[in-house]
Amino acid sequence: MDIHDYATSAAEELAEDAQTLGCGADPRGVLDIVWNGDGADRQGDHFRLRRLEGDTEAESLRSVADLVIAKTKEPVGGLSRPKRRSSGGGPLTEPDVGAPA
Repeated sequence: MDIHDYATSAAEELAEDAQTLGCGADPRGVLDIVWNGDGADRQGDHFRLRRLEGDTEAESLRSVADLVIAKTKEPVGGLSRPKRRSSGGGPLTEPDVGAPA
């Protein structure tokens, strides 16, 4: 059994328990890492691609930073951003984008 088959089998086996625990997307996230590499792999690939396309080193690094920022803003596994309490201890609210946590 190769790593792809093993990871698929493990994710399928864990999916029901993960769903019960409220983290159903997590096992499938392993498959994305197996097939596409982790964030560092994708960032390195993006940097090398930008360099091959003629960007300077500085432009390529800025492009990687932009990629990281864009990916950081995306919800993970369909989950929304965590809510936080207002400074007065009131109800949970959506965090303001760009505001300090």
